Amino acid sequence: MVEMQNLTSIKTVSEEIYSVSQYLDVAKLSDIFKFTNTDTLPVIDRDGKIVGIVSEFDLGKVAKHLSLHKESYRSHLVVENIMTRDVWVEKEGTDVLALLDKLDQMHIRYVPIVNHEGIYTGRCITRGKLIGYLTRKLKPRTVAGVSTPLGIYLTDGVHQVGAKSLGLVLNGVIFALFIFSAHLITAKVHNIFFASVLDLLIFLTLFKISPLSQIHASEHKVINAIEKGLPLDTQSVQMQSRIHTRCGTNLLVLFLGIVFIFYITNIFIPKIWFLRFLTSFGLLLGLFSYWKQMGYKIQEFFTTKEPTDDQINDAIKVGEELLASYKTESEDKDISFLSLLYTSGAIQIIVSFLVFFNILNLYLYNMVK
Repeated sequence: MVEMQNLTSIKTVSEEIYSVSQYLDVAKLSDIFKFTNTDTLPVIDRDGKIVGIVSEFDLGKVAKHLSLHKESYRSHLVVENIMTRDVWVEKEGTDVLALLDKLDQMHIRYVPIVNHEGIYTGRCITRGKLIGYLTRKLKPRTVAGVSTPLGIYLTDGVHQVGAKSLGLVLNGVIFALFIFSAHLITAKVHNIFFASVLDLLIFLTLFKISPLSQIHASEHKVINAIEKGLPLDTQSVQMQSRIHTRCGTNLLVLFLGIVFIFYITNIFIPKIWFLRFLTSFGLLLGLFSYWKQMGYKIQEFFTTKEPTDDQINDAIKVGEELLASYKTESEDKDISFLSLLYTSGAIQIIVSFLVFFNILNLYLYNMVK
């Protein structure tokens, strides 16, 4: 049995473009170009069939004559006198993937789409969108990842490759162990603020000395390479930065920064609302201005460490698997927020963290009791 080929909708790379009649007075073209916010328009006959294409360049060739002989040209010069008659058109059932092989032949910005009877559909294939679509087919627009004890996990919002669910769950377990160990060390520190700061520093230190920091760095390097469209070989990936702008470390800095600011304001600032407001506003302004830079520094000094070539090669295999999965899609999919949240791995990590952390606390409570 032969499977039916999935055609990519031509609407993916098309947009609605007005058409003009071949008998339209040329003097009216300038206003139509402004109204439609485009510089090229398909030209149709009385039956709605494409007979040419006209552009501002074509209009420019007769603009001088229009201004010098406005009345005489307005009476007899029409679009068919200046249009380009040799027009490339495509039928609405055309597979977009087949157009990619013709991209080098596309010397005009718009290719009108006609139905099976040759009548203009009101849509044109745009060269810019076709190139953009080709770029997306070569690499996903956005790649997210997580470092886990089993290696890296990558997703484009639809496909999930690498460590997957077990790795994500183990990640939450490891984080719970780190935080629980930090709590044991700071158990005798009675000041909540300083205990929290020490907990965070201990957590970051444990992360740094664990293999997770190198796996985390290899994840960033391979994502940076994919997003730049670079070949996934050891040398190219190893040369990439181990810092990434969308790393969860940055969000952690922002979240904890807000928490600490309100805690500091409530504890250390006198109970004068105006003074507390000014202090909070100033500190929040500084945080929102520099949270990413602070996140980059924490990535550099704590949450990432230069990976080995073996770790890079393991990350490359996962990256290649993601690209292979992405390229099998016939067309781009709309991804819901819930889908993005689930594929990001955040839910699996948070749930496993909370469950295991509570188990550890329960075990400690029973031991003390």
